Amino acid sequence: MRGKKKIVLILMAILLVGIVLYLCLPIESIKTWTATQLNQRATVGASKTFDISATSEDHVTAKVTCTDRNGSTDYFSIEITGTGNMKDWTSWGNTDYSSYIDNQGGWFWVINQITIGSGVTNIGNYAFACSDVYEASVTISDTVTSIGDYAFAESGISGNITIPSSVTSIGDYAFRRCKKLTGIIVDSNNLNYSNDAGDGVLFNKDKSTLICYPAGKTTTTYEVPSSVTSIDDYAFS
Repeated sequence: MRGKKKIVLILMAILLVGIVLYLCLPIESIKTWTATQLNQRATVGASKTFDISATSEDHVTAKVTCTDRNGSTDYFSIEITGTGNMKDWTSWGNTDYSSYIDNQGGWFWVINQITIGSGVTNIGNYAFACSDVYEASVTISDTVTSIGDYAFAESGISGNITIPSSVTSIGDYAFRRCKKLTGIIVDSNNLNYSNDAGDGVLFNKDKSTLICYPAGKTTTTYEVPSSVTSIDDYAFS
């Protein structure tokens, strides 16, 4: 009986060693990858331009530039220029420029400046929906007429973002869970969207629908206006 117990214990020990080795292999791979990433740094001033046109009739590009390196963090700006519509993406963080930055940047990298230039007429679905957009300022030109679904969702755009008078359509969850966004300021001449006394909360024009209460607002209480009859999904997230 003792012999059988000994064999069982040996077999259990071998199995345990095998499990430990199996678990350790990925960890070692990650350590190697991390060391490589830490040595991989973008060059300040280096840039690359991508064609992100929606169709052959559109002419829209995204220029990505490394603007600074501070410690272990590389900083990038994105400038969208041209005429017409940006293309749409179908999921988080899979844009052409995000993939490029991921390969160019070091272990830590952030997009902290986004400019949508004059002539561009829309911001595509998921265009900047990723956590690597961090404490970013965003400028939207007055030629933009639509902002796509999840366009800035769960990104780190910070402070206020201004919606120009030209915007006629804002897609679903465009500003969902932007935890550093403190205000969505709508141009007073916009015919489709509005604010309530300039407090940065986004409504439709007649304030019957509350679309988005910015997640970065620090007020502890908020009274929904009496004009509101519906509140969009995730409006307070």
